[in-house]
Amino acid sequence: MLQRDLLEIILNKLKLKSSIEEMGIEDIDNKVARINYEDYFNNVKGNIDIVHVYGRTWTGNNLEYIKQALLHKKCQVRIILLDKESPCIPAYAYLFGRIEEDLKNRIDEVINMWKQLYKDIKEEMKGDLHVYVCKGYQSSCLYRIDDRIINVQHLFNGGRTGIYPTIACKKTESTEDFYHKFIQDIEAICKSATEIPL
Repeated sequence: MLQRDLLEIILNKLKLKSSIEEMGIEDIDNKVARINYEDYFNNVKGNIDIVHVYGRTWTGNNLEYIKQALLHKKCQVRIILLDKESPCIPAYAYLFGRIEEDLKNRIDEVINMWKQLYKDIKEEMKGDLHVYVCKGYQSSCLYRIDDRIINVQHLFNGGRTGIYPTIACKKTESTEDFYHKFIQDIEAICKSATEIPL
């Protein structure tokens, strides 16, 4: 009896391991601070996509890494933020514990951070920077760095705890993996988004 139970546990763990590998999952965590974005951006070869509602703190903490990538690598950088005219603004303001005008101002601040970066390095940069705004609901923040994507979920109860469900995944041979699903989301958002002139 004990051997059979042990064998069943082992087989279930192997099946789970196989599912994780098939989906391209590299890491799962609940502490967003453990993500080493610097390593990801230092090793970028060609593509960076960032999807945020506004992401002021994140942008302030990681702007220099993206600046270096734009200066030294021929990478395509797309930043996608929430449109201030989105019908989702009231819901996000409530979720983040902000008033609507404050949220709109934060979106403007982040857009201006990207505009300033572009202005500062446009003559020297090897890469391309594009900033978009979209009106749709974003259930998570997405960070694509080449063949890797980090998905950080929003909390439905609001607040800033630093504890957010986070999945890091890689591109696999399967078009059914998490990477491909997230890329489809990013591309759909970009198609419906409006580009901001820099």
